[in-house]
Amino acid sequence: GIIRTCGIDGCEYKIGNPNHMKSHKAAKHNVNVRWFSCDQAGCDYKAKQASNLKGHKATKHGINVIMHKCTVPGCNYEAKEAGKVKRHKADKHGINATFFHCTEPNCNFQAKRALVVKQHRANIHDIDVVWHYCKLDGCTFRAKESRSL
Repeated sequence: GIIRTCGIDGCEYKIGNPNHMKSHKAAKHNVNVRWFSCDQAGCDYKAKQASNLKGHKATKHGINVIMHKCTVPGCNYEAKEAGKVKRHKADKHGINATFFHCTEPNCNFQAKRALVVKQHRANIHDIDVVWHYCKLDGCTFRAKESRSL
């Protein structure tokens, strides 16, 4: 098939499907965008997709909210998004939980979120650390978290 390039200055996006290129240009460059605006008084939210507007109205204005409930007996947790209930069930009840493991030798650390393992590796093993440096002239202090400066 034909590979199309975006053509917008500085953008290197390439795709074969012309409909995907239209979506890319609308999403990334605001070309030929059809906006979906919130009709609630005083709200200026607008989205490029109707589904995003629907989610906004449910979350921010309580319109057409479908509450998803935890199915574990005795648990009263509920959320507006099914994904949050799925995460709750994994975190609180161990249902369909996926564990991520530290890959360092002799380390048994594990967590239900990859980000937590990444933070562990940086804090405990100094792997992939993003250092934050003090901005005061002559100061050589550095920290693994900016809030520690």
